[in-house]
Amino acid sequence: MARKNNPQQTKENILSVSTKLFLEKGYDQTSMQDIVAALGMSKGAIFHHFKSKEDIFDAVIDRQYDYAEQEMQQWMDETVGLSGKEKLELLIELNFKDRSIQMDNLVASQFQKKNARFIVAIMQINVNKSAPFLAKIIREGIEDGSFATEFPDECAEVFSLLINTWCDHVLFACDLPRLRRRMEFLQEMARRMGVDVINDQLIDDYMELMATFYEKHEDREDLKK
Repeated sequence: MARKNNPQQTKENILSVSTKLFLEKGYDQTSMQDIVAALGMSKGAIFHHFKSKEDIFDAVIDRQYDYAEQEMQQWMDETVGLSGKEKLELLIELNFKDRSIQMDNLVASQFQKKNARFIVAIMQINVNKSAPFLAKIIREGIEDGSFATEFPDECAEVFSLLINTWCDHVLFACDLPRLRRRMEFLQEMARRMGVDVINDQLIDDYMELMATFYEKHEDREDLKK
């Protein structure tokens, strides 16, 4: 007897394919027919799980929220015993390395022009999901003496927004010198806020990763803005 399809797996397939299309084409430029064609499913089968393209997009963002929360919690469990400063330094370093890998194959100019909805959603994820974890780490640092700030929540929110958006070469394209200036500004701002976690070596390592990215796309004028 033929095995019935797993409804949850079907939903995951719809979300995975739709995410890829939204990133490549942009939300507005992606039609339900595009999703139908990419999945090889009937429109009725998709509507059995989702009411509309908007419903699919909301589910994509919800999945990113859940993924971010799970990743952060797992990371927190694995870093028990480190000081607040050590945890936050390691987290920022891992964030930059992971970003360079994930974004290397995206076309920055297309992403910026076509994905305003995703950019806003990413910012919301950073503040609503990532920032509370960062605030918890900063509070640990205050308790163990590695940080000295009266604004742990605000520092966490600003860090989340600036590190994951303003200092992202895909979301806000710029040339290498300007990107380094952004990093140096973030370093100075963090130091003055009493959360001194961005050192010169971290900046140098990140810029080395970005230099590799820029070399692969040296003909791209949008990266030189």
